[in-house]
Amino acid sequence: MSRRHLGDKDLAANPVGYLLASCAGCINVVAHLTARELGITFKKLNITIEGNLNPAKLLGDSNDERAGFKQIDVQFSPITDATPGHIENWIETIKKTMPGKR
Repeated sequence: MSRRHLGDKDLAANPVGYLLASCAGCINVVAHLTARELGITFKKLNITIEGNLNPAKLLGDSNDERAGFKQIDVQFSPITDATPGHIENWIETIKKTMPGKR
């Protein structure tokens, strides 16, 4: 979602961007701790995070949907010697370990 959809001029981060960044930071810590426990080492790890929300309620334009994220997508791009099976297990372990997971 563009920051312009939230009413700003896209000149700096807004609270929604900070929320996604803090979520990515938490995921990064859990990802590295989990990798260490599983014996996986990275040459590099990129984490991409995107959130899907409808700003209509936030901006007072609609009451049809609840405010907040409908979905948050996380993508891992590890550079590692680990096998695809180990990476799949690592990601599943992260999902189970993340604080706040329902």
